[in-house]
Amino acid sequence: MRSRPAGAARGVTNAENLFSLFVNETIIDAIVKYTNQEILIQKVNYNDSTFTKETTNKEVRALLGLLIYFGALNHNHTSTKVLWHESRGLRITRTVMPLARFEFLINTLRFDDKLTRDARKEIDALAPIREVWDKFIEHCKEYYIPGPYCCIDEQLLAFRGNSRFRMYIPNKPAKYGLKLVMLCNSNGYLINAIPYTGKKMNTGGQPQAAFFVEKLSETIQGSNRNITVDNWFSSVPLFNDMLSKYNLTMVGKKNKNVLLLSNMHQGYSMQQNSKLPEIIHFYNNTKGGVDLLDQMSAQYSCSRKTRRWPVCLFYGILNSACVNSYIIYKENTFLNKQTPQPRVEFLFTLAEGLMKPWLEERLQKPTLRRGIRLAIAEQLGIDEPRHAENDNRRAGRCCICPRSRDVKTTIKCIECKMFVCKSHSLSICANCRE
Repeated sequence: MRSRPAGAARGVTNAENLFSLFVNETIIDAIVKYTNQEILIQKVNYNDSTFTKETTNKEVRALLGLLIYFGALNHNHTSTKVLWHESRGLRITRTVMPLARFEFLINTLRFDDKLTRDARKEIDALAPIREVWDKFIEHCKEYYIPGPYCCIDEQLLAFRGNSRFRMYIPNKPAKYGLKLVMLCNSNGYLINAIPYTGKKMNTGGQPQAAFFVEKLSETIQGSNRNITVDNWFSSVPLFNDMLSKYNLTMVGKKNKNVLLLSNMHQGYSMQQNSKLPEIIHFYNNTKGGVDLLDQMSAQYSCSRKTRRWPVCLFYGILNSACVNSYIIYKENTFLNKQTPQPRVEFLFTLAEGLMKPWLEERLQKPTLRRGIRLAIAEQLGIDEPRHAENDNRRAGRCCICPRSRDVKTTIKCIECKMFVCKSHSLSICANCRE
């Protein structure tokens, strides 16, 4: 039994294609639809309509690309005013969208129908992001076959905003946040996860530990795999039920006196060259799947400060999607007998791939500032396009003078067909030109 990519993920090494398996067109279209609903509600509060227009599929993908790009540079908590600063900021930010547009999109980002939310929240606390969350988890299950050793543990997404299921866990780095109970492969791949929505969450009458273990393990039940857990999930009745009902063994740590519980190991055995029992070595080697995912997510996190818990959870989706994509990329690359690129380079490639279609579309706008146009062309590695509309106009603004001067001219460059004023044009005779 070997962990490996499955289905459409087999053999894929393109970063954008892998990421799109997890955050696919269905999820993007849902975000576009519900964000546009919120834009129509909020735009009446703004006098300037230049950055409040409705969004598109390409622009949302570019927004995700920017978030991933900031995470790869560890700028996820850097002020947006710094990131968009004319001289100190990142050049790529202004090529993708203005600062006002970025902040407006983050503010209006939505994942469900606001008109029906209250009714759905009566039966589902996760209603504001349930549609996107469920689709993402389905994709995580679909595109990877876990190995023989899995792990169930908790992840805490840092969050200090208002939420009735915000948790306080003192031994976590963030301490306050949203708790996710996760099933991961031993290499950190996220297989399944359930957000913890408080003590009142519906568990069907089961103890919470048993509920989480049974629900998370649904895709591997009956497969003879093992699940390693910590002390919160460790109990003799649960271990016996998982073995008798679902043919899954479990190994767990019980209490603080290092009492380990296992229905996988038989008898007492010591590892060679070690004074510790074999069960302790096994536990130490297989318990870290969720911790590894948490560590990889935090290393290049795209999570930004927010007061809305659905956005915090969506940042967690993006981080997990990036980790899962890279794990599949590495395995497929090794199968091709090639050397995978470092994860930070993979994230840069992914971010640039997500932004490229939007940059190409933006480059065609005739009203775009020349400085931005040149930066986009450089980013895409192409020459600045000529605009056919300039051929039919008799006069226009000089493409070199700053817009504040608003210099109009009838002179056109014979090469690029752009308007230039007298101070930025040269005269040359026909003999010299030849």
